[in-house]
Amino acid sequence: SSDFAKAAAHLGREIDADKRALSRAQKHQRYIERSGGYAKRADEIERDEKGFVVAGNIGLTPDATKAFWKAAVAEETRRDARVQDRLIVELPHWIQASDRRAIIERFGRVFDERNLPWFVAVHLPDRHGDERNFHAHGVVGTRPFLTKPDNTDDEAGWTFAPTKDRKTQGSEWI
Repeated sequence: SSDFAKAAAHLGREIDADKRALSRAQKHQRYIERSGGYAKRADEIERDEKGFVVAGNIGLTPDATKAFWKAAVAEETRRDARVQDRLIVELPHWIQASDRRAIIERFGRVFDERNLPWFVAVHLPDRHGDERNFHAHGVVGTRPFLTKPDNTDDEAGWTFAPTKDRKTQGSEWI
């Protein structure tokens, strides 16, 4: 096989890996949002008087979060780069939806203080499971952002720190 063919095959693998990384980040975001066909029923995300109980600093619509993850993945130079951490948080069942909203907003302040991108959605208990299983799914980006666009639906306005926040990794951070 020629050197050109080897280089083309290598480039093709890198492009495919980039697409997979983007796809994984966006797919997990859609799972959290219960958008893009991931919803089993219409009421999986909790609602209060303000609407869906979601919080974050990367935008609160599927278009905005998709644009963010596209920008975040594009920032990475390694094709196997970790771009997001995922979390599940158990929430009290005996409080109101607005109180659970306050909890996730307060929870997100620690990420805001470090300019880490984050998004959390409160999920309702499964219809056939334990009725007390209120929980939140979230994602946190691994690279702090320096600026974000006025319109978060636009991936072009995001800029990121040159290095990841290594202090947010490991058991001390948790």
